[in-house]
Amino acid sequence: DITLLTPTEVSKVLKINYNRVLELIKLGEINAIKIGNGYRILEGELFDFIQSKGLNPIGNESCIDIP
Repeated sequence: DITLLTPTEVSKVLKINYNRVLELIKLGEINAIKIGNGYRILEGELFDFIQSKGLNPIGNESCIDIP
C-alpha cells in the first residue's frame, strides 16, 4: 500500500510548524506531490528526509536539526 501524508500530518510527526513543512517542500528538501490545491508526501519520502537529517528512525541516537 502507498501511504500519503498531508503537510499537517508531517508537521505533527516532525513536531514543526505547518508553514515550515510547506517551506521545506518548496525548497525541495521534502519531496511532495501537488494534488489540487494541496500537497501530499509519500511516507517513504518522509522517512528519507528524516534519515538525511541524521536521525535513525528505529533508535533515537541523534537529533534532527531543521533550521
